[in-house]
Amino acid sequence: MRTPDPSGTRAVLIGVHTGCQSLGLGDLPGVERNMAELRQLLTNGQTWRLPPDNCLYLSQPKDEWTVLQAVETAASQATDTLLVYIAGHGLLVGREEKLYFALPEAPADDLCLAYEKISRRLRRRRPPRTVVILDCCYSGQVLHGEMGAPKSSAMIGRLVASKSTIEGVCVLTASAATRPALAPDGDSFTAFTGALIHVLSNGIPGGAEFLDMTAVYGATKEYLACHHPEAPEPQLGTRGDGGRIVIARNPACPPADTTSERRQAEDLDSHFKPRALGLENGGQVGHYFGGRTEILTELAGWLRGDLFPERRLTVVTGEAGVGKSAILSRLVVLSNPDACARIPAEALNADHRLPAGTVTVAVHARRKTLDEIVAILASAANSSATTPSGLMESLQVRNAPFVAVLDAIDEAGTTTGSEAPRAIVRDLLLPLANLSCVRLLASARNELLRVLTQCATERFGLYDLCNVRWTRQGDIKELVARLLESPIDPGSHTIRPRGVREEISDAIARRVSPNVLAARLIAHTIAGYPNAIDTHSSRWEDRLPSSLSEAFSWSLDAMYGSKANRVRRMLLPLALAEGDGLPWRNIWPALATSLSGRPITNSDIRQLLESGVGRYVVELQDPKGASIYRLFHQCLADDLLRSAPQDSQLRLSTALTETVPLIDCPDGVSRCRDWSHADPYVIHHLLDHAAAAANADSLLADVDFIVHAEPSTLARNLAYARISDAVETTRVVRTSFPRFAELPDPAMRRSVLAIDAVRHQSVELATRAGQIQPRLTWQPSWATNGETSDALIHTLRGHGGA
Repeated sequence: MRTPDPSGTRAVLIGVHTGCQSLGLGDLPGVERNMAELRQLLTNGQTWRLPPDNCLYLSQPKDEWTVLQAVETAASQATDTLLVYIAGHGLLVGREEKLYFALPEAPADDLCLAYEKISRRLRRRRPPRTVVILDCCYSGQVLHGEMGAPKSSAMIGRLVASKSTIEGVCVLTASAATRPALAPDGDSFTAFTGALIHVLSNGIPGGAEFLDMTAVYGATKEYLACHHPEAPEPQLGTRGDGGRIVIARNPACPPADTTSERRQAEDLDSHFKPRALGLENGGQVGHYFGGRTEILTELAGWLRGDLFPERRLTVVTGEAGVGKSAILSRLVVLSNPDACARIPAEALNADHRLPAGTVTVAVHARRKTLDEIVAILASAANSSATTPSGLMESLQVRNAPFVAVLDAIDEAGTTTGSEAPRAIVRDLLLPLANLSCVRLLASARNELLRVLTQCATERFGLYDLCNVRWTRQGDIKELVARLLESPIDPGSHTIRPRGVREEISDAIARRVSPNVLAARLIAHTIAGYPNAIDTHSSRWEDRLPSSLSEAFSWSLDAMYGSKANRVRRMLLPLALAEGDGLPWRNIWPALATSLSGRPITNSDIRQLLESGVGRYVVELQDPKGASIYRLFHQCLADDLLRSAPQDSQLRLSTALTETVPLIDCPDGVSRCRDWSHADPYVIHHLLDHAAAAANADSLLADVDFIVHAEPSTLARNLAYARISDAVETTRVVRTSFPRFAELPDPAMRRSVLAIDAVRHQSVELATRAGQIQPRLTWQPSWATNGETSDALIHTLRGHGGA
């Protein structure tokens, strides 16, 4: 469920409030105010964020041609949703009582505007989703607050819905049953539109984040019954998924997902800013970035539009640790005036400057799914798209440049081997590279090049940082010299003489160039631990690490000696962590204890973070402000995973489960986990770890876990059910999964699960769902198949007995 994409949505507001005296109809002053308020709601940035130019205001149209042309034009321009609102007098004309709308100065009722003509225009230019809202009358005059005559019951709703042959259509009407519709004296709006405006402005307390037409209809009807009990019930007609078309955000519901904006800001602060300055994390100060002038000059020129005008996708590649993220981060920060202020003036190169806002959005793809990346890009594009194709539609009508930076695509998805990186390239980057307004700058290791190079040659650029043209040995030497001179921050000093520092810098550069990260690891270790290398010994240079993997192991051994393996096991949970990072309290020590086989306490973790390796651990915050931790670079995680126990994921999932408190089960005999008090990391990622260990069945058979688990995690792991109880539970969960996933409250999800269980004749599962504390106040006895997902029905067709 989503709000319409503003750029692909059109609204036409049509109203006639006066001038129908020739038809014997009085004025309707509320109609004019209806339209003005609806226009404000649609374009105020809260409901649809509709650009004012996309909302046509048609008051007192002079003839039917004006209305029909406006509707047809809007329908042809709408690539997402079309809203048509009509208010005024309605007439039933002829023996068939077809619906007509009164027009100003029309000499006869049959010379007014027939709804059938509007319907034909909509069928001719059919948008994907169409909403028609009619607030009209049938009667002869307005007298003491009455609008229309008491002629029609629910006819307008039935008539319009039955005559609409538009797929994905919803028609909401103000219909008099046996009584006239109201435009009360002294009220600002007509009764029906006034109720609609109230719902859109104030929302539905306890409702979902988005209001679909079914919810709006129900709330409008309730408001009328409460505030205008004499008013008739509105009517709703739908075709296809018309009832699920979203018309507004719910103002009464705090945004359930500000994740996209939060993660953009978090990526900037914790990833792009430090890397652009040559730092490991946001808590450090100073500027240690240098060199790589040529590649920055070319990429900045391309982003400004000065170079390679046909290019849409540029990829920076190379082995782990060569500085791909640093290059992309530098460009992101150069485009952000606030972040750029931290770069010393003398370190700014005129050829690298970018106008403010050149980069529209920057994403650190590490551990993010395709859906999450689409959501971040869509948010930056002011779009509510949730799929790559929806994002494409939004950007196709965009005039301004859309520049997206996606770093570390190869690290997307889960830790346990994921198709996410290839899916991001195949389903997102390559299609977007066909759009003229788009420029994509991405980084990935060489493994993804085969997929990336499917982009058309003239639209694709590739930079391999292992090429000496882009990363010179002198750049590495300069960086190491700076780190050895001021290893902690620009004000710190080293005890080594300048000549020795130059000798060490030269040796490190020759050993590991072009690997920037390996050079940093070695330099930091030598600066902080003078005994790590003896420059007076024979052939000391040959004892320096020659690769990134060697550098990390050498660094740990130099810093911790005989305790290095214990440190590795303490860091291993971070290497295995999913999502943004791992919580410290209760979770990290428990996992480290399980993986090491020895007790690890909070005090041990604190000492670790305060020691030398702490600079390679990044601290972030989760949505609730709690600290979470991850390793500075994926290659550090890769090195730790090479020596991890084979059953690491099983140990991890078991330890995570044991952090959840036990309570009495509904049977009063056994004990079970209280998932309502589980750590957020457990709710979001336990199932990922269990599936990686081929141990997901017990969780997938646990109804209470199912209703508490993060729906996106649940969705990607339902297929791992093997035993009968788990298979049965996941089969039922799939029945109404889109609706199940949208519900924010586990109790509401449990209700849906109980109904679907009865629908599948799984009485035992329905009983279990009802008995979990707090118990359901009702227990379903039977349910129709009416709500079953179409996708599931189509899956069953063609099989015996289906």
